[in-house]
Amino acid sequence: MRILHIGDLHFKSNRNNYEQNLMINKMMQNLRSKPHIDMIFFTGDLVFSGSSPKEFEEAHFFLFKRLSDELNVPFENIIICQGNHDINRNETSKAILSYYDEKIEDNDRLNEDYLNPSKDLSNSLKPSENFNEYAKNYFTISPDERTDFYSIHRRNFDGNEIGIVTINSSWLSCGFRWDLNHLMYPVVALKEAFSKIDKIENKLLLIHHPLAYFQEFNAYELEDLIHREFSLMFSGHLHKEQIATKYAGNNGIYANTTQATLTFDKGGEIGFSIINFISKSDEINIERSTYNQKENEFQDLNTVVVHVPCGIEKSNQNKLRRKIVSKLQVELDNADELMLDNSEESKVKFLDMFTHPVISTKSDTENTAPESSATLFSYEDMYRDDKNYLLFGKDKCGKTSLLKRIQIYYLKNYSLLGKTPFYLDYKELEAKNYPIDLKK
Repeated sequence: MRILHIGDLHFKSNRNNYEQNLMINKMMQNLRSKPHIDMIFFTGDLVFSGSSPKEFEEAHFFLFKRLSDELNVPFENIIICQGNHDINRNETSKAILSYYDEKIEDNDRLNEDYLNPSKDLSNSLKPSENFNEYAKNYFTISPDERTDFYSIHRRNFDGNEIGIVTINSSWLSCGFRWDLNHLMYPVVALKEAFSKIDKIENKLLLIHHPLAYFQEFNAYELEDLIHREFSLMFSGHLHKEQIATKYAGNNGIYANTTQATLTFDKGGEIGFSIINFISKSDEINIERSTYNQKENEFQDLNTVVVHVPCGIEKSNQNKLRRKIVSKLQVELDNADELMLDNSEESKVKFLDMFTHPVISTKSDTENTAPESSATLFSYEDMYRDDKNYLLFGKDKCGKTSLLKRIQIYYLKNYSLLGKTPFYLDYKELEAKNYPIDLKK
């Protein structure tokens, strides 16, 4: 089965028409030269703004009608999920978002809120109404199921049945705060969706946001369930390609994050992936194409072959992932001890109080020299790149707190970044007379 994975079109009617048409024409030109596509997965952000039902209609004929006609893929084999741009931000409520941010602190409370729906829950789903109505009209066939939180699709290819679940990761998205580490999704809703395809061997999941965007308590349980029960996971939002095999228990999972179909973000990538998935095989081939702006065309990249291994290797990977989660909790506690008010009665947390110190890339002498100006350090660059840094500062200026914040950042975002932080306190090593063995 060949799956075309695309996402993040950000369609705007009567705006950026030249760029939009150029991208789709060039993408179609490339796709027509390839073997037949069986299914199309679109992982959210069809439109730039979900406030108008008409916008979805125009985007539909602009993208999906053309893909269906020219690639001979019926609409029932096009599966889509909602992105954060697809919500109607005019309907988002700061009061409701504050309720979930402040009152929902664990999965039990979140599940209870889902199982016993209140008016607040109902109102929190209003921003999704335009997307849900559009998806129901164009992409839901019998016996598919679609709710405010998920959709279920059962398809058959070459005698192999597949079960597809899409979940609404954008439920608590909005336009006035970052999604990262703020999103939530009821685990019981995912279990409910899974139970409807549990007898199908091949289970696939579509979700707009990577799991790292969910609050920690929620992300870890979602991750365990998804990695245990699904074979493939497709996501978007990052506007960059990520290919990964991940593991849980006795089941591996292949995760594919696609490039954007159209983005004007600095550093964003435009492109698509074609996943060749064979039932009961641990080998997956990914054909990739990316847009070369200089050449004004989509260019094919090397095909990537990934294996979803089993046995001891899979078990070890799962142990590492769980170790990261455990390590994060330990370091959060250690960070709280850096606070002056760290009594049991105090509810002050390190992450809540932390602010990045102002750092200059020039020395005090250079900064006070005539005709010179202080160059401020970019934390965004530091978190993103692989450079080495040497930090100088006076006593009690925040060096230790900054290093602890960096460590926690990488632990929290391990599933997204794939990097493991090591924090070495040489004063502690010296006091305990430990041998300095970096590998150990």
